[in-house]
Amino acid sequence: AKKILYDTIKKSGTLVSEKTHKNRLKVCNECEFAGDVKPLPTVVDRGCTLCGCPFATKPFMDTYFSLKEGKIIKATCPHHEGNKWENL
Repeated sequence: AKKILYDTIKKSGTLVSEKTHKNRLKVCNECEFAGDVKPLPTVVDRGCTLCGCPFATKPFMDTYFSLKEGKIIKATCPHHEGNKWENL
């Protein structure tokens, strides 16, 4: 189920560069909101506890299919202090 979820999300959007991806992951892993998320009821992975997105998908994406919103959206950091990915 986990692989199917990630493949579906990745296929529906566009990717960022490898450099941007690494910078985003660094920001995410150092964030106080990093933790376990459940993108599906039977799937638990490390991710953002604010938006529920796993680090295995969202930091790779420029745009992606949001299961919550039911459409393709721009990938942004949801931190309450602002989008910490904005200048990466």
